[in-house]
Amino acid sequence: MARRAANTDANAAATSVGAIVAYKGYNKDLICNPAGDPFQYKIGETYENGGKSVRRCGGGAFHSCEMPQDTFNYYGPATSRYTVVEPSGEIAREENSDTKIASAKITIGVELHLGELARRAVAWVAEMAKKQGNGQFASGNYGHASAAGDGGHASAAGYRGHASASGNYGHASAAGDGGHASAAGYRGHASAAGNYGHASAAGYRGHASAAGNYGHASAAGNYGHASAAGDGGHASASGNYGHASAAGDGGHASAAGYRGHASASGNYGHASAAGDGGHASAAGDGGHAEVKGTCAVAHAPGVCGTAIAVEGSAISLAYYDESVYPPKLVAVRSSMVGENGIEAGKKYRLTKSSEFEVVD
Repeated sequence: MARRAANTDANAAATSVGAIVAYKGYNKDLICNPAGDPFQYKIGETYENGGKSVRRCGGGAFHSCEMPQDTFNYYGPATSRYTVVEPSGEIAREENSDTKIASAKITIGVELHLGELARRAVAWVAEMAKKQGNGQFASGNYGHASAAGDGGHASAAGYRGHASASGNYGHASAAGDGGHASAAGYRGHASAAGNYGHASAAGYRGHASAAGNYGHASAAGNYGHASAAGDGGHASASGNYGHASAAGDGGHASAAGYRGHASASGNYGHASAAGDGGHASAAGDGGHAEVKGTCAVAHAPGVCGTAIAVEGSAISLAYYDESVYPPKLVAVRSSMVGENGIEAGKKYRLTKSSEFEVVD
């Protein structure tokens, strides 16, 4: 199956290589680049570009990342899916960038949950650190640091560095912009403080924090906590009882497990709780909250907030008079799905007369 031809200039040299292992992100329907040049993928299928020129950033090729967490740069963990892939044929890379590559051919492998993606990221960083001889601390740009033993610490302080602590009680820190920090072991902590950083704690009771703008934080184990403090950040807690928080404007928070909590406190944030007993709160103006499990509440108390719930759950909304500043709270109302005209799966906002109104 051929991809459409490229229409941009080449930005990296391409070489022909054998099949390698890489990782690819998609939206929830396994569609790549849905907003621009959408392409539908299927697991187990192989795609070829028909001999077109391969460019790292452009059409005419299939894109993937060699570092698992670099997929977060293009598909945030709160709303996306990921697979292993085998890119082959002509390959294009770019120095001084992330590990995104373009290939003339790609085979879509098995789907990976966030915990497995994080574990593979740990293994990738450890292998890179071994090759570079950086040990537990890498201070230069593009460095790799790995602490594999229990109680170990790994720190990558430079721009686009990678830090991995795979043992129990380990800590991983990537302080530079674009860095990655992964703590896969029990009670591990991962922190990516720079903009565009990624933090992943895959183990039981792990904590992940991405403090810079547009960062991604993922805590895949039960009782994990994920926090993305900067604007445009993504936080995902996929295990039971997990907590996800996106504090900046435009952030996304997702708690997929049983009794998970998702909070997007900035303006225009999105919060989603998929498990039963979970709660989603989008507190900022223009926020959207959605619960997909039963016994849950979708709470959007900000100006122009919207909410969605399923059967057995509820929504909670507010209305403000925006003719004054600050906007004056006029009405607050909550309702179970099935009551007051509220239907499952529909998006609602509250009107001035305290009525629920469907939003297209």
